[in-house]
Amino acid sequence: MGKASKTFIRIGKVTPLLLLGSFFIPETASADAISIAIIAFGGIAIIIPITVAISLLEGYIIGRYLNVAYGDILVFSFFANIISSIAGVPVKAANVYIDFEASSKSLYDSFVFYPWMFAFGVVLYFIVTITTEYPAILWLGRKRAVSFEKEKLFHAVLISNIVTYVLLTPLYYYSTRPIHDISQFTQDTKWARKPYTRLIYVDEKTKQLQSIDTNGNNISTLIPHEVKDYLLSKDIQYSVFRGEGNNLFAYDFTTKKRTLLAKPTNEYFMNQVAISPGGETIAFLKLIGEYNIYRLILFQPSQGIHIETNYITGKDTWRTAVAWSSLENLLYIKEGKVIYKVTLSKDSNTVKHKVGKSEKLDVHLDYGRNNSSWSDADDWGSSYSISLCKKRKIGSSSGFDSSLYVWENKRKILKFADNSGLLHLSNRPIEDALLLPNCEEAIFNDQRSIYLLDIHNKKIGEITQGERFITISERYSKLPLFTKEEEE
Repeated sequence: MGKASKTFIRIGKVTPLLLLGSFFIPETASADAISIAIIAFGGIAIIIPITVAISLLEGYIIGRYLNVAYGDILVFSFFANIISSIAGVPVKAANVYIDFEASSKSLYDSFVFYPWMFAFGVVLYFIVTITTEYPAILWLGRKRAVSFEKEKLFHAVLISNIVTYVLLTPLYYYSTRPIHDISQFTQDTKWARKPYTRLIYVDEKTKQLQSIDTNGNNISTLIPHEVKDYLLSKDIQYSVFRGEGNNLFAYDFTTKKRTLLAKPTNEYFMNQVAISPGGETIAFLKLIGEYNIYRLILFQPSQGIHIETNYITGKDTWRTAVAWSSLENLLYIKEGKVIYKVTLSKDSNTVKHKVGKSEKLDVHLDYGRNNSSWSDADDWGSSYSISLCKKRKIGSSSGFDSSLYVWENKRKILKFADNSGLLHLSNRPIEDALLLPNCEEAIFNDQRSIYLLDIHNKKIGEITQGERFITISERYSKLPLFTKEEEE
């Protein structure tokens, strides 16, 4: 066995280790949602045969240009490609950073400028390839006492890489570009269909509660304070919201007065608070025990007083919720799957009766985010991942395959995801989804903005930068929570 063959084998033995290191950087910005091992070995399974093929092709071109036997130059070509692959790790890191920055931008910026960002990455890779393969071959030549004419070698390396990049760049582009069914991305939603739907949401920049129409017009500030979660009365005259320090506040839209309601020590959800029909009293469930025991508290904004009632939930109750009826002295409290009708006396004592399965509930509609809950290290809230409208259904999925789907008659008719990369993992989360009453438009949001989707025209535009949106509709009231055992 010749010296060249032995060198080839020694390089081949360390190749998997070198390439494994180069793929510890995730393919996409959100790749930590899946095991890094899957990402690393998935990348290696793709890149090793490609590297071998490139080495064989470039070796042939360099050998012909330098008039060197193919078998003799192949070792140099393979070694140079290994070195350039290692040198490409910082470029890969730069591309991941670019992907991450793009995912924090609007969908319009990310998708319209994607080809330009891709081209920029290819140029970076090409520069690194030329500046590493050329000196790598010279270095190995000196080690093996093989001399090359420098200018001729540089031209050979340049030509061979131009050929391989011309051949592989289109293939790489089409195999890594995002997979989706959207035809057009726009910067705004002036094309929204009439009648426009009014949205209430938390503004991304100010964190204040605002409202806007689906065409992007008629923006107004409802609560000029930091809002993390909220509940609105039916007539939009009063609100209870979680604000600074996760404290609970009451807000009067007429007087613009904010009142501190409570300083909860637990993760507090808006389905645990209710506003009476006349706005005279706010009811909320206060955690009083380590076994998830709650007491019903009444707050009267006009007098600024708290009243502790004698209503206490059972131990370890899950999904506790409170809703007012159309009467000022009658509430409903849900403990797990059991619903109680709670009557308030003049001295604020309570009498409760279990609601029968056939009994019709008179739930007063207030509006907020009352669906299934989520929580992370420093925040929590509710999510709405599925919406129905006649024969259509829209849903969003989370995790590394975060996507938006639309079905019609149980047949998938549209998919959207921001999933550029070889492994097509999601670059951004797709969160809440809502089909509008016309069933032709839908609203969804990512971690930055709220978007409008035209299903028929496969068009997406940005309504505004914000999150935690609702519409004044039954979907965001307490009624579904009290009339269904499980949410959508």
